[in-house]
Amino acid sequence: MKKNPVKKVVIKKVVKKKVSEKLDMYSVVSSNIVSAGYDSIVNSLKVNFMNGTSYIFLEVPKKIFLKLIEAVSAGKYFNKNVKGKYNYKKVG
Repeated sequence: MKKNPVKKVVIKKVVKKKVSEKLDMYSVVSSNIVSAGYDSIVNSLKVNFMNGTSYIFLEVPKKIFLKLIEAVSAGKYFNKNVKGKYNYKKVG
């Protein structure tokens, strides 16, 4: 009789990579936007709107976020420099 071969099982330790960080949200001057935050690990911009919705915009350079929170009108800056230029997902 042939014996069934014994298979070695290798267990690898899986190290989980941090894929996002807790966002610090910053209030902005706008009649439409409440606050914005930036995740530098995945380069995403989160924007909370007055109507209660929130969106995450993907692959946004940090300089865009910094200019957004410093803008005289965050809504105008957002419409000109973020809206329609980055992929996004609705989160709230």
